[in-house]
Amino acid sequence: MPDTTSHYPEEQLVRYRAISIGLAVVAFCIGSAGLLGWILDNDFLKKIHPALVNMKANTAVCLMLVAASCFLINDRSPSPGKRFVRQLFAAIVAVVGLVTLSEHIFGWNTGLDQLLFHETQEEAGLSFPGRMGVAASRFGARSALDLVDGRDTERTRLRLVRSKPIPFPPEPLRWAGIHLTTRALTRADEREGRRGLWLRLLDSVGLGFDS
Repeated sequence: MPDTTSHYPEEQLVRYRAISIGLAVVAFCIGSAGLLGWILDNDFLKKIHPALVNMKANTAVCLMLVAASCFLINDRSPSPGKRFVRQLFAAIVAVVGLVTLSEHIFGWNTGLDQLLFHETQEEAGLSFPGRMGVAASRFGARSALDLVDGRDTERTRLRLVRSKPIPFPPEPLRWAGIHLTTRALTRADEREGRRGLWLRLLDSVGLGFDS
């Protein structure tokens, strides 16, 4: 393969390689932490941020593969074996990405997200683990199209569509509120819909599901 970087100054190439390797180290550490979280069943390691959903195990593996491929690309005199390995890693990541994209586009479930570890619906917080549910995505899309077309429909007359929502509080209050509400909803389901004090408080200020 011809060298396409020979016309760049050596100092610039060294700086770019250092940046590339540094970012690869960050990606590998994030992926390793996420995968370790699944192995140890540690929710803290599964998330980059407390307010985010769990990182998928296959996402963690793909981050590690991309980082490893980046390390191999920065090898100035790679052997044929190293070239094959980095191309194989890149191909695996590309296949995983295309399969995941096809799940979103065509609405099918290949089971790829559950291939390495099984994620329960409670962990995902959705009926479609790791992805927005069909009902929520359909409602959001149709409401947005009605607003773009300027239509006066039942959806556009809803308060949640016409009014600006109350902004989320900053961290760590946001994380605490989300987890407190999630646990309160779980308890309400276990009590056949009887809502506790926290959910009734949210209803009273217009933040609850029954508000």
